[in-house]
Amino acid sequence: MEDNYSERNLNVKQFLSKDNKIVEKLKKDLFKFLQDEENWKSLNDAFLKEHCKLQVHLEKLVADEVKLACLLENTSEKAKHKSNQQANLTFLCKLLGYHIMEYNESEVNYIKVNCEQFCVILRKDQSQYEVLDIHPDHSNFREIKQFLSVTQDLIGMLNCLKQYFAVTASTEG
Repeated sequence: MEDNYSERNLNVKQFLSKDNKIVEKLKKDLFKFLQDEENWKSLNDAFLKEHCKLQVHLEKLVADEVKLACLLENTSEKAKHKSNQQANLTFLCKLLGYHIMEYNESEVNYIKVNCEQFCVILRKDQSQYEVLDIHPDHSNFREIKQFLSVTQDLIGMLNCLKQYFAVTASTEG
């Protein structure tokens, strides 16, 4: 009977030992699962933060795009307005017998007005004209420069120069 008791005892110990191994394995699996869950939560939190950052960045990019579109539209309108002004000036000058060439240098434009008897070089800064040179030389260059600076009457100045050089050419010829 003692043999039987020992054998049963051994079977119980083996059974408990097996159960302990299973329990230990389950504990390890549970611990690993909990660690994985923490890792997933951390990754999810990091993902959500990154998502928020990207959302803010996207909103900023969209706002910048809207600003650029408005700026482009305004620039386009200014260019059309400038083009219309230039076309009107060119038409008037051709009507009066002048030839105009425009040189752009950033925001300053240099304009060369060629006529049969003379040539005038102007600088246009925003909406202000300034006489830089007249060929052939004119004795009243300073007064002409002052006149245009004060009145901004480009057509009037060109008409006066045309009359002056026409008279000068007829007296010399």
